Amino acid sequence: MNIMSLAMNMMVARGAGIDDPGEQVRLGLVGAVAGGPIGVVLTSQMARNELDNLPPAAQTKPPTVQPLPGTGTSAGGPTLVEVPRVLRQPAERASQTLRQLGLLVEMRSAFPAHDEPKDSVLEQHNKDGSLNSIVPLGSTVVLTLSSGPESEPVAEPTPRDLSRQVERVETLLEREHAQEERQAGYLAERVGELEAQMAALQASSQSQAEQNTARHAELLKVLATLKGQETPDPKAEGGPGKAK
Repeated sequence: MNIMSLAMNMMVARGAGIDDPGEQVRLGLVGAVAGGPIGVVLTSQMARNELDNLPPAAQTKPPTVQPLPGTGTSAGGPTLVEVPRVLRQPAERASQTLRQLGLLVEMRSAFPAHDEPKDSVLEQHNKDGSLNSIVPLGSTVVLTLSSGPESEPVAEPTPRDLSRQVERVETLLEREHAQEERQAGYLAERVGELEAQMAALQASSQSQAEQNTARHAELLKVLATLKGQETPDPKAEGGPGKAK
């Protein structure tokens, strides 16, 4: 494992807002083992996740202000404090962290950032423009915020665009009208076929009825003929052996 890689990843964890030295070492070791740019990205992402998962009480715990060795007020000099990195933190939380250390905070006008939420800290530097992490108590820290993802401007339609849209609508209407006409023609054709079939059935039924009527009449004639043949002759009722 490269010591330089470990130190660089620890700095990345600190810059992401991890103030606990033990946590910086842990995240730095993870990034150093991964190595290269992948390790840096991994350390940064893990640091963000750590900050997001902190309970509110841990996020707002006021840090302790202590003079650095050899710089206390007892030596006649100003009390020096270490400025924590508050990048990517919400503005309210970052401001509270710095003020609790005895530092002043100045918010600069925000600008869009596609990868950062609104009112998160994008840049941090001292009032004089330096990036010194050790400053006198009461110094001003400038924070630049994100205004969130930049919204793309909506272009107003030109007359040509409107004309094309009208043409598209007219084309769609023509297609729908043509489809309706095809459907109406198909339905009319089917109705004609059904009427022809019904007429054929009626004609067939009428013809069958006429045939049945004629056959019935023939049967009646045959029946009448048979009955006429069965009628006895009155002259033959007396018989040949009878006299008047």
